[in-house]
Amino acid sequence: MSTHIMESKSVRRLLCIFPISIFLLFFTLSLCGHYLPSIDWFRAIPGYIVDPRLNSVFLEHLYGWVTGRWPELWSPIFYYPFQNVLGFSDNHFGSGIIYILFRFFDLNREMAMSAWILAGGILNFLCCFWVLKKLDFHIFAASAGAFVFASALPALSAPDHAQLIYRFATPLAFYYFWQIINDGNIQKVGWFFLWIAEQFYCSIYLGVFLIYLLIIFFFIYRFIAQKNILKPLLNSWNSLSISHKVLTISFVFIGIFFTCILLYKYHEISSAYQLRWSRQEIEANFPRFTSYFWFGHSFLGLGLIFVYIVSSVLIWGKLVDRAHLLLGKVASISFIALLLMVIKIGDVSFYHLILNIPGISALRGMYRIVIIDLLLGAILVSIFCEFIYLRIKNYNRFFYLLCILLVAFLLAWETVKSPSLKYHSSHDSWQKRIASLKRLMPESPVDSTKTLNVNQLFLTENALSEIDAMILSQDLGIPTLNGFSGHSVPGYIHNPCYSAEDKLEAFVKYNPALRQRADSIRESLIQINANELLPPESIDQSIKIGELMSFAQFADNKHIYWPPLSCGWSTPESWGTWSNGQKSKIVLPLPKETPKILNLQINPLISKIHPKQEFTVNINGIAAGQFKLTKPGIQELSISIPSKALVPGFIEIDFFYDDAIAPNIIGLGADERILAIGLISAQYR
Repeated sequence: MSTHIMESKSVRRLLCIFPISIFLLFFTLSLCGHYLPSIDWFRAIPGYIVDPRLNSVFLEHLYGWVTGRWPELWSPIFYYPFQNVLGFSDNHFGSGIIYILFRFFDLNREMAMSAWILAGGILNFLCCFWVLKKLDFHIFAASAGAFVFASALPALSAPDHAQLIYRFATPLAFYYFWQIINDGNIQKVGWFFLWIAEQFYCSIYLGVFLIYLLIIFFFIYRFIAQKNILKPLLNSWNSLSISHKVLTISFVFIGIFFTCILLYKYHEISSAYQLRWSRQEIEANFPRFTSYFWFGHSFLGLGLIFVYIVSSVLIWGKLVDRAHLLLGKVASISFIALLLMVIKIGDVSFYHLILNIPGISALRGMYRIVIIDLLLGAILVSIFCEFIYLRIKNYNRFFYLLCILLVAFLLAWETVKSPSLKYHSSHDSWQKRIASLKRLMPESPVDSTKTLNVNQLFLTENALSEIDAMILSQDLGIPTLNGFSGHSVPGYIHNPCYSAEDKLEAFVKYNPALRQRADSIRESLIQINANELLPPESIDQSIKIGELMSFAQFADNKHIYWPPLSCGWSTPESWGTWSNGQKSKIVLPLPKETPKILNLQINPLISKIHPKQEFTVNINGIAAGQFKLTKPGIQELSISIPSKALVPGFIEIDFFYDDAIAPNIIGLGADERILAIGLISAQYR
C-alpha cells in the first residue's frame, strides 16, 4: 500500500516537473542562446557602436531627468541650444524605468544598458508565453511560440536598434483585442487601450506597426468569422456593474489620453522643425520579397518558414484543435498580409496607398514591421506544436521528449548559430573612447555655464564623434553643440567643415531673437580637437613629393583621398568631384619631406553669364591666398604652404567660395547643387 502511494507521488511529481522543464528549455534557449550572447554575458552591447550608444544617451537622459540632473524632459543637452530634440527619435518612456532602476542599483551606464536589453528580452518571452497560455495552448506550444516572438531570426536585428527590443506590450494588447472581438468581452477594452499606449511609449514605430497588425487582423477576422461583433459587446456592457463600467471607461480614457499626448507632442515638434522623410527615403527602406523569405536583412528563418507552411496546411485542412481553428485561419492570412503591405515588388507597394495620410510619412524603416509580425508567427508555431502535442501525449515520455527537442532544434538552431550574436561592441571600447576625450579637456574646473563642442574625428563616420561628444557632455553635466538622432536640427551638417560657429549661426538663423544667447554660448565654449588622438599609424606618410593624388571615382593609383578625409564635396565622378556649398575642405597627409607648394588641378564653374570664381584658401587655419579665376576649363592652381602650417601629420585645406552658384541658375542644365570648382587631383612640390 505504502509503495503504491509513493509511486503515485513520484508520478505526480514527474508530471509537474516535466511541463516546467519544457518551459525552461525554450526560456533558456532564448536567454542563453540569444540575449546573453548578444551582450557577451554582460561585457558588451549588441550591434555597432553607433545606434546602441545613441539609445544609451536617451536612457541616460531619462535617468538624469528623474534624478533632477536635467531640468527639461524633452530638451536633452545635445544639439544645444535647440529645444525639444528628444522628439527626433524614440524616447524609451515606456521602458526607461527599468534602466533607471538598474542605475539606482549603482550599475554604470554600460552595464545598465546591457541589463536593460536582457530585461526586455525576458519580458518579451514571458508576456508572450502568458498570452499563449491564456489562449489555451499547452505549455509546450506556448513556450515554443514565446521563443519565436522573443528570439526568432528577425528579432536578432533588434538590439542594433535598441528601440525595437521592448515589444512585450504587443502580445498583451493582442490578447485583449481577441477577447473583445471574439468573446465579446467589453470589459477588456480598457486593458487593450492601456497596452496600446504602453507599446507607443516603448516605441512609436512598434506602436504604429501594432495598429497596422490589428487593423488587418480585424478585417480578415470579420471576413472569415462572419459574425456580429457589436451585439455581444453591447450585451457585455449591459451586464457590467456601475463600478466596472466606470473602471473600463477610466482605463480607456487613460490609454487614449496618454497616447494622444505623446503623438501630439511629436506632431508639434515635427511641425516646428519641419521633420519629414521624402518619398524616396521612405521607399528606399521598403523591404523586398527576398528580405523576409530568402536570406535578406529580416529573413524569417528556414525553421519558421517551414512551420508556417505546415501550420497553414493543418489549419486550412481542419486538422488542428477546433478551439484554435478560427484564430489560426485569421493569423495565417494576417501574417502574410502584414508583410505584403510593405513589400515592394518592382516599383509597386501597397503601402503607397496610405503614404499621403498625415503622420504616415514620419516612419521610414518599414522593413522592421516583421518584428511585430512575429506575434502572429508565434501563434502559428503554437498551433503547430499543439497539433504535435495532442498526437504524442499518450506515447512514452522518451518519444514525447524527442519530439520536443526536434521542434526546439528546428526553431532555435538558426538563432543560436547566427553570426549576428557576435556583432557587439564591448563596454571597454565605449569607455575608452570617452576616457580619451577627457584627456583633452582643459585642466581648469568645468562648471555648468560651459558648453562643449567636439570636432569630427578624421577617418571615422560623423556619428561616432557626435555621440562621443553627447556621452562626454552627460558625464560632465554640461550641454554640447554636437548631436545625432533620427533627424537633425535645421542647418546642421554632419561633416568636419561644420564648425562650432556654423552650429551657433544655424541656431540664430532658426531663431533670430536668441542671438544674444548664442553669443553667450560662444564666450563659454570648450573646444576639443579629437584629431589629436589619432595614432601615428593612422597617418599615411607614404605619399611622396611629386606624386599625384586623385579625387576621381576610379583613380588608378593608391592615393585616393575620398571620402573619409574631406567634406563639402559632391559624390566623386570619373574625372574628379565638384565642391558643394559655400565652403569645403580637404585633409591630406604630409609626406616625410617638407613640401613648399600644393598644386591642385581644378575645373572652375565659369560661363558667359557667370564669368568668375573668387575664393579664399586657408591651410591649417592660416591664410594661404585669395584667388580669382576667369577662364573656364581644367587648370592648375598653385598654393604656397605657409611654414607655420607645416605641423606633423595632416594639413587641412579650407576653401571659402564667394561665387558658388547652382548651374541651373546660369543656364547650365538642371543641376541644383551649389558649385564653385571641380577638384581633379593634388600634388606636393
